[in-house]
Amino acid sequence: MKVTFTILSRLVLVILIFSGCANWGGNNPVGITGGSDQGYGEAKDLDLPSVGSGSEASLIGSWRHEYSSGEYEIITFNQNGKFSMSYYDDGFLQFSFSGNYSTSGTSITLFVEGQPLSGNYSIQGDELTLYLPGDSQTYYRI
Repeated sequence: MKVTFTILSRLVLVILIFSGCANWGGNNPVGITGGSDQGYGEAKDLDLPSVGSGSEASLIGSWRHEYSSGEYEIITFNQNGKFSMSYYDDGFLQFSFSGNYSTSGTSITLFVEGQPLSGNYSIQGDELTLYLPGDSQTYYRI
């Protein structure tokens, strides 16, 4: 069965692979995953702001992007600055990941394993478009 991945999914997969090889999930110096004054910390130490009002508030919720029959991904943005993404093929979950996100105006940064992926977004009604490096995807509110 051929599985088609979006560039976003590929980028996140590459980030996950490289961050796993580099052991960036544990204690790390400041600047990699946050850290403390002593120079070490964990990914949970990132003190990212929660989403406020305005266009950021309309981002909150679950969004679905369709590729073809039975092939889709769902991204969910939570009020507390966390997101999750799941990719399905023929109705079966293929992979999922989660992380933190932050927004400023129409800019968005997704943090996966402490690594940032930045771009822009726009929301018109129940339609979300993410503009990430080399790709744009349109999602519909579910």
